[in-house]
Amino acid sequence: LSWYPWHLQNVYLGSSANWLNFRSICGPTGMLLVACIPVAQPVDRSLADKVSAGAHTFGAALTVAGYSACELSALFSSRRVVALQGRERCLRIAFCILSLFRGAIFQLAAFL
Repeated sequence: LSWYPWHLQNVYLGSSANWLNFRSICGPTGMLLVACIPVAQPVDRSLADKVSAGAHTFGAALTVAGYSACELSALFSSRRVVALQGRERCLRIAFCILSLFRGAIFQLAAFL
């Protein structure tokens, strides 16, 4: 697990330990699900393969959406606590929105 939410000033939220814990757990857990759960081709999927594909997709969503939710929480709910310089806040917001948009497009493309 990552300890950077407690040690880096630009993501530390002060006493909000719930977001810090979620931020340190959601990324690695999601990536472990993606890396460890194989996905079969859509044509050859049985019920077990569909469940595996769902768990794999959940891991990807947990990584992207969880990280973005934590990042947006750090940027909007704690303006006085998180120390940012220059245009860092705008760039981080833009990358979060771009990440969420890309994740939504990826999920929509799966249905086409």
